[in-house]
Amino acid sequence: MKKRSVAAFVLAVVMLFSASLAESMDLAGLSDQELMDLKFRIVAELESRHPVEETVFHFKDGGPWVLANSDGVKVYLTGRRRHDMPFYHLETVFENESGQSLSVWAKDIKLDGWNLSGGLICGTIKSGEKKASELTFNIEEALLSSFSDMKDLTFSVQTSDESYNTVHNFGSFCLKFNEVE
Repeated sequence: MKKRSVAAFVLAVVMLFSASLAESMDLAGLSDQELMDLKFRIVAELESRHPVEETVFHFKDGGPWVLANSDGVKVYLTGRRRHDMPFYHLETVFENESGQSLSVWAKDIKLDGWNLSGGLICGTIKSGEKKASELTFNIEEALLSSFSDMKDLTFSVQTSDESYNTVHNFGSFCLKFNEVE
């Protein structure tokens, strides 16, 4: 609910800012690419001024955990997982009804505070399609030798178009493993 409010606020501000910018700047003289670059810079600035809070999920509660469900895009972790040392795989589903082809990315992935490599959750899929994929990470990058040592996986979720421009930023998430009760 709060994410939708923030998204609506960001959209309203972008529209207002664009209208005032159009009065002082000749937008008709800009190319499509220049307009898209301007749009993304404006959205990035607004998101930095109004960051989205981190959403916390507890692995012990089971899934699915919805990471995104707006603008025709739904991304969720199913709760199913598999592991083959040192890799841990979380099943992810991407449903795209956005009207354009998109890819889903996990950004700023951290395990117990350690930065991890990785990123692509799901390659490009067309609007009207859905696909199961995985968020995969290597626990050895966090200097862990056992899956039972994992505590917190944090990441943000974004979509990008076929030119790799960010289309959606769905905020930050934390998945808590092996909690002591």
